Amino acid sequence: MARTLILCPTHDHADALMMSIASVRAQNETDWRMVVICDGAPARTVEILQAIEADDPRIEHRVFPKGERYGEAYRDLVLREAAEEFVCHLSDDDLWRSGHLAAMHRLLAEADWGRQGVAWLPAAAEDLRWRFANVGGAVARRAGVAMRPIAPGINNVAYRREAYMALPEGWTAAPAPGPSDLFMWAKFFRAEGMRIASCAEATVLRMPSRGKRAELTPTERAVALGPWLACLNDPATATLRLDKADVLRGLVTLFAYSEIEGVGKFEAAMEHCGLRMVDPGEPCNVAVDGAMLDVPLSRKQRRQGRCAFLAVKAASVEDEGPTARWKEFAADNPKLARRALRDLAGLAPPFPERAQRLGAG
Repeated sequence: MARTLILCPTHDHADALMMSIASVRAQNETDWRMVVICDGAPARTVEILQAIEADDPRIEHRVFPKGERYGEAYRDLVLREAAEEFVCHLSDDDLWRSGHLAAMHRLLAEADWGRQGVAWLPAAAEDLRWRFANVGGAVARRAGVAMRPIAPGINNVAYRREAYMALPEGWTAAPAPGPSDLFMWAKFFRAEGMRIASCAEATVLRMPSRGKRAELTPTERAVALGPWLACLNDPATATLRLDKADVLRGLVTLFAYSEIEGVGKFEAAMEHCGLRMVDPGEPCNVAVDGAMLDVPLSRKQRRQGRCAFLAVKAASVEDEGPTARWKEFAADNPKLARRALRDLAGLAPPFPERAQRLGAG
């Protein structure tokens, strides 16, 4: 029996799926079994998977008719039939670095459910985007139960199958249009005694879900993934270095849903969120149940973080002080400020209206 079960649901991304699976087969940890869940997938996808299975017996596929939403019920079925200790997830158009499974095992060494950081592949003239959060503390758990998007994603989450089986309910279709990942993770956050681990490290590279990349056809997405598959494990690939990544959007979202109204400064807001800033190059630790999480941040990234804090703070309280400090920062950093307001406007109400007010002011 393998140690880790990898679930990979797919519908119509056959070309990109081949590259995603290739990144799994390149893992340093080799004791795993993958089940590709064909959720109404076309015959071509099944044909490709049959060829991959013939070459690697660790991979199998299950064919199902198109299920409700994203076929979440099929994930529950496969999990209940499984016996592996750990469960990981793979999206059918994202990539894993070769150390991903080893990183997820470290994450679960003393935890039942864990989430690491996540990075979005850059488009032309853009930086890699990096999001991280310490999801084990009380504030973050409340946000998780409320399905606030401080801990989104599926590739960057792992859990013990035993913990999953103890839940009152497993994978089910989220009420539309709610995200299925946050709907499932809220069940873990609600569970009493659940040990939650976090790490800022990002060993998953995701394709963006919005913007120009989101409009690509499945074949075009595969073409876009190809060059990254060839270099994602090369430390010399500067565009994939986390110390060069953009952190603004992730911190806008984190601060917006982390109850920072009573926090006065950016550094205090990071501590309030369970994050301890360390120098670039220092290792990322694993923090369990809200212990402080080390996040290596460059000077540029800290400036982005300060921008995120000032924008969210000014949008969260009716006070002239935070608004004045935001306006002062925005005057000195207009481009960065515009981006922060755009990210703020993309969140749930009341933030769009407040972002508009700050922009108008």
